[in-house]
Amino acid sequence: DLHTVAPNSSDWFDLSNGSGAVQLNFEAVGGAVAMDDDPFGAPAASGSGFQQVDSEEEEEEEESEEEEEEHHSSEPTPLMLWQEKHNAELIERATAARAKRDERKAGARDWSKKFYEDRDGKLSAKQKLNRQQNQALVEKINAKLGVGQIWER
Repeated sequence: DLHTVAPNSSDWFDLSNGSGAVQLNFEAVGGAVAMDDDPFGAPAASGSGFQQVDSEEEEEEEESEEEEEEHHSSEPTPLMLWQEKHNAELIERATAARAKRDERKAGARDWSKKFYEDRDGKLSAKQKLNRQQNQALVEKINAKLGVGQIWER
């Protein structure tokens, strides 16, 4: 078969050529398709590439792995002890930090509530004072304007 592919390798670095596509010949080699002038093209391996392992060797490996697992699971290593201690310490720190954060939130909530209560009290007192002063001003203006004729006021 002839397949159209990119320009051959000699044209790849010659940018002035610009010759376009090149026809390359593919041929079957050892059950695999190899390309002419391909430095990486090699015939396919005839076998699967895997070695056969005797069933006795597999059983021995499994038994040794099981023994190792039993050995490791029965007695804790120093690393496991340190990890358990470290995890417990991290949990303790997280709990303490959470308690401290909740305490701060409660304090901030109380301060905020007190602040807005004080603010609302001051605001209502100022509004009451402003209404009284406005009413007194209106009465004073009405008292001066209420005497005499319109052109005398």
